[in-house]
Amino acid sequence: MALTPEQVTFYQTFGFLVHQQAFSPEEMKTIERDFDATMLAARQGQKFDGKQRQSVSDSIEQQPGVQKFMNGDRIAASVEQLLGPGYSFEASDANLYVGDTGWHGDHGWHPSMLKEGDPDSKFIKSRYYPGLKLAFYLDPVARDTGCLRVIPGGHVRPFHDSLRSIYYTLNSELASQIERFGVAPQDLPCHAIESEPGDIVFFSHQMWHASFGGRSGRRMFSFNFKGKDFEGYPA
Repeated sequence: MALTPEQVTFYQTFGFLVHQQAFSPEEMKTIERDFDATMLAARQGQKFDGKQRQSVSDSIEQQPGVQKFMNGDRIAASVEQLLGPGYSFEASDANLYVGDTGWHGDHGWHPSMLKEGDPDSKFIKSRYYPGLKLAFYLDPVARDTGCLRVIPGGHVRPFHDSLRSIYYTLNSELASQIERFGVAPQDLPCHAIESEPGDIVFFSHQMWHASFGGRSGRRMFSFNFKGKDFEGYPA
């Protein structure tokens, strides 16, 4: 699943990329079975009540079916093109989502966030590495039913910083966000990455992203990767 030069440029510029139907329906049956088994085991066999998000870290990749596909060339080749040789697998998470996620960025920082005299440089340097997330949605998701929304180009400075005030978790700072931009979070300009089972969504850890309107219990798991070094990584 090697990416074309145009796809790599697209990711570097906009901060995300979608590979549609990277896995066949038969492969997805195996992956879904492993996902459901992981979540059920974490609930100790109890039924999911749909009231609170369930998130399980560092387990899904240990399932035999998922492990087989994760170690295959379809993922490794693409990750190496985006992060360079010597990248490392950092963590996984499997989720049954409830409600909206709100706008946020993940861990890791793009090199463009480092500049001389930055008052946050010590903090930034402690998290300074190119980070990449691969998201696998196991249910169809669209703009208003919980798909990933991103703000293209928001993974690099200075645009990243100008968007920092959109960050909130659930209801905190929601009022100030609406006051600044004059619109509700779900109405901010963005690109909605509608997805079907079998797709892989690649996006930078620095990307501002969110989801709105999804049904309770929608399924998604992700793999997180870290680049070995920053030399030559595009700013």
